[in-house]
Amino acid sequence: MTHDEATFVETLPGRELWRSRYCPFFGPAQFRHAVHVIRMPISSFHRLADQLGDPDNVTFVCGLGRSGSTLVTQMFEKSEEAVAMSEPPALDTVAMVCH
Repeated sequence: MTHDEATFVETLPGRELWRSRYCPFFGPAQFRHAVHVIRMPISSFHRLADQLGDPDNVTFVCGLGRSGSTLVTQMFEKSEEAVAMSEPPALDTVAMVCH
């Protein structure tokens, strides 16, 4: 994401790229398994987000690099009750834009 556009990566159906069997980190997994890249103006992204509404019951657990966060992510992943992503690029970008 930038101030002007949002970018999405499409993968083959059924690929759960947040799972560590694809790669310990979400961003490289997206890069390796992308079949299409979708770009849209940020205004279109905001309209789409407004139509989807707010998600229910979302919790973010964040950690610093070299702190064991990859291990914690893999532990949450094993629970099958959570989607755990290690270093998701979208959240990294939001953090940088808001900084």
